[in-house]
Amino acid sequence: LLRSFQASDASFAEKLKKCRNEQSKLEKQSQEVTTKLKEKRRVVDDIKAQEDALTEEFLDLIGGDQAKLYKPLYKIFRRKIKRAKPGDGENDDDEDEDSEDSEESTLSDSDDDSDDDDEEETCPAGCEIEVYETVKQMRERRLDFEEALAEAQKQYDELKKMGDRLTT
Repeated sequence: LLRSFQASDASFAEKLKKCRNEQSKLEKQSQEVTTKLKEKRRVVDDIKAQEDALTEEFLDLIGGDQAKLYKPLYKIFRRKIKRAKPGDGENDDDEDEDSEDSEESTLSDSDDDSDDDDEEETCPAGCEIEVYETVKQMRERRLDFEEALAEAQKQYDELKKMGDRLTT
């Protein structure tokens, strides 16, 4: 009777050892996920701070939100434009060709002035061309921040789901 209890006790001890090892492994993974979550949260907050700083830079450039050109320039700044995906190899070649054919594209753009998109892309009356070009560059930077923020937020959400699975 004692030997049967010793055998079952040994098997229970082995199972307990396996469970403790697994628990330790899961706790370590949970700590790693928590650390990664904190880092991703910092990245998300940094990107948001950069985006806010860019908005402040925009306001400083145009003279604040009470400036007479605020509305048209803000509309240009906040406008969402279609951009080439960084992974598309074909677009890289097209961009090179576009820069070589810039004279032809400016000629064809002047014919399309009746299009709403082209009207929004023209320099507002009374605005210096340098300010307009700077606003367009700021828009590109804002879109870069938005893409980076979306990617970081997606990674954060995935880590959060992983952490939730580890804790349940």
